[in-house]
Amino acid sequence: MRADKVKVGAIRWDAWIGDRGYQGLEVERSLSPKHYHYRVPYFGKILSDNEVIIRYGDDQKIIDNDIRFLKASGVDYFAFLWYGGKFDPEMEGCRKAYLASMEKSAIKWCHILGGGWCSTVEEGGDEAEKLLEETVFDMDQDIYQKTDDGKPIVYFFDIRPECSIALTLLRKKLFEKCGRKLYVIGMTFFPEHAGEWGIQLGIDAWSRYSTGDKFGAPYAQLRALEQDKWKEFEYTGKDIVPSVSAGWDKRPRAENPVLWEKDVAPELWDWHVQTAKPEELAAHLKDGISYACKHGNESFSSVIIYAWNEHDEGGYICPTVVDKQNGGEPAYLSAISRSLADIRAPELAERAPNSARLVSCGVYERGTDPGKAVESAEKMKKILSRAFGLPVPKGNGIAVSGEGAAVCFARMFAKAGNSAFCRKAEQIFSALPQGMSYEQFAEAILSVLFLYDVE
Repeated sequence: MRADKVKVGAIRWDAWIGDRGYQGLEVERSLSPKHYHYRVPYFGKILSDNEVIIRYGDDQKIIDNDIRFLKASGVDYFAFLWYGGKFDPEMEGCRKAYLASMEKSAIKWCHILGGGWCSTVEEGGDEAEKLLEETVFDMDQDIYQKTDDGKPIVYFFDIRPECSIALTLLRKKLFEKCGRKLYVIGMTFFPEHAGEWGIQLGIDAWSRYSTGDKFGAPYAQLRALEQDKWKEFEYTGKDIVPSVSAGWDKRPRAENPVLWEKDVAPELWDWHVQTAKPEELAAHLKDGISYACKHGNESFSSVIIYAWNEHDEGGYICPTVVDKQNGGEPAYLSAISRSLADIRAPELAERAPNSARLVSCGVYERGTDPGKAVESAEKMKKILSRAFGLPVPKGNGIAVSGEGAAVCFARMFAKAGNSAFCRKAEQIFSALPQGMSYEQFAEAILSVLFLYDVE
């Protein structure tokens, strides 16, 4: 498998739901102390030194922005931990919002199923049948991540032999409804059982959810430990999907224990690793991709990142309020973007300056055709006009050149009277090269709009 063909996924654990469920209030409380505010995701609000609000709520725009962020970083799919039915249904809201998004086709997705899903299916009856139908329906959609030969992929969290019945029923239902076979990736912390369980359950590949370490170990130590964990599955003869952990620091849950970990909260003080530098994470991801090339297969090879949004556990690549304050470039996603560009399109990575590839911009792939970029820039003109009550500039500056478009917008910024907005716009445009492309311009303007919540 070529490195540029390896898929990269990011785990989503969507507990940031606030008062919609007890989970949301618990994790808000865990990040409330001031010394943890640096982890608050970009859509959160810091109310005081001891209070934060971090809530997706009904805001479709946040999920849309998540999709744009991930798309621009080069990561291929979200892996959503399953919640639903009688098992914390409040936490499936973000998955539903993703499926309702107009942006969803930009990023694929897959399920991470677990014990709650399995037990519901095994109970039988109408609820089990409904859940199987829904899961199979998801897997048959174009936006669901599949292997090259059309098998829907599915992760099973902490998989055990007890999952056998539910997994058999899912395979049967999928083939009956869609004529498809399933590609199953088992996640386990017990690689010594993987050989036996893999045969019993028909596992196609092995992976882990995350990897942690103790006593403030440097991230380099976690990276080395995790790479050793990849190798522990080799004896099974199955494919391996390397897990790439962005970090591990559960001290927020030691200081303010969440309900589901109260019994082990005192032990969590020990479980922390020094925060990864963006370039360290990017290097670890590159190693994971190299490993996946050798231990995946031609139909599907992947790396899974822990995680998009495990902010209070210390594993996250989602942009934070600090990123937004410090110029707007999300540190981890930008490092990932550069790393993946080096693998997938090095000639484009060298041609486009970082300032014009800010992940904040959100939506355009390098290589977008000029017609689409012009259309996008024209849309941005109208958005700015509506936001600031200014007339849309006349003329065809956008169609003529990127520079002409920049001049039009610069005049609008000056009239807008928002000094922070203007400074950021000036900073971005001054970094753009002469002869910039439509893509570079569209990306730059979108980054400014996003940072200052212009709708």
